[in-house]
Amino acid sequence: MKSFDKAFKKLFEDTFILYEFIKMFLPALVDEYGVTQESIEIQNTEFLSADLKTKLADVLAYVKTEKTEKFIYILIEHQSYKDQNMAFRMYDYTAKIWSKYIKDNYPRSRRKDFKYPQVIPIVFYTGEGRWTPAKNISDKVDYAKGFEKYTPKYEYFVVELSQLDKDWLLKVKTILSKLLYVVKVEDIEEIFKELKAEVDELDKDKKRNSTAI
Repeated sequence: MKSFDKAFKKLFEDTFILYEFIKMFLPALVDEYGVTQESIEIQNTEFLSADLKTKLADVLAYVKTEKTEKFIYILIEHQSYKDQNMAFRMYDYTAKIWSKYIKDNYPRSRRKDFKYPQVIPIVFYTGEGRWTPAKNISDKVDYAKGFEKYTPKYEYFVVELSQLDKDWLLKVKTILSKLLYVVKVEDIEEIFKELKAEVDELDKDKKRNSTAI
């Protein structure tokens, strides 16, 4: 499964595939905020882990929106097994993203009107069975009665491969939907490499066309 994890991370570092993911699972970002492939920038995730020996977040993308002055971070974590502490992991990742943003925008970050960017945390689960870990960190806190308001509420979004409809995947007709269909049906890791080559070829054609104009 480790080779599968590496292949997933490599594939999703391509903005073309990431844009297809956004269109499939976060369509409002395209419809309401005008997000395009060109507005997506892949970020280094090393700063999300103080100890580089531990697992790094898989994908972090910086997305500029066309219709507003906002920009959004999309954090995607691939999971092939159930992690009961995932709510904390995603909460911790988001806090680190904000912490870096505060430092990068100093001294402007000291202003009263300074706000943190939207982070959309996503767990992409490809393991067996339904995803059962808590999705909201508040469900993991053993809070004292009467003090619930001091408990953070933070929820991540889960995409479960096992729950995706096969007919829908075929109907979408994207490279990513084809990939997910094959993995869902046959679990063939080699398809990642083949589709990555197809994406690279599409990018080459796009560059040739732009040069010819």
